[in-house]
Amino acid sequence: MYATITRTRALSKSMKEIRGLVKDHVPDLSKVEGLVAYYVVQIGEDQWLTFGVFEDEVSAVKWRDSCQELVQKSRVDEFISRDAGDRGFARGKVIFSSKS
Repeated sequence: MYATITRTRALSKSMKEIRGLVKDHVPDLSKVEGLVAYYVVQIGEDQWLTFGVFEDEVSAVKWRDSCQELVQKSRVDEFISRDAGDRGFARGKVIFSSKS
């Protein structure tokens, strides 16, 4: 399994408005083969983290590419900070997992 983590900060739009844009498009992303789970966690008034879990690295890369296309099409990129200090992305092999 592979996982991705992103951190993003909103600019002028409220989290509620951005959440609506994301919700409108996440069903499209769920069609990406190899996606196991996807979570969006609000960590402040204007910040959030996303966690994606995938069957393999190829699926994680396809997900990243699909997300970049979607962000541009959905106008979400107009409302998020491009400052490197406000954004982050990492991916890697899952070395431990547990389910309840």
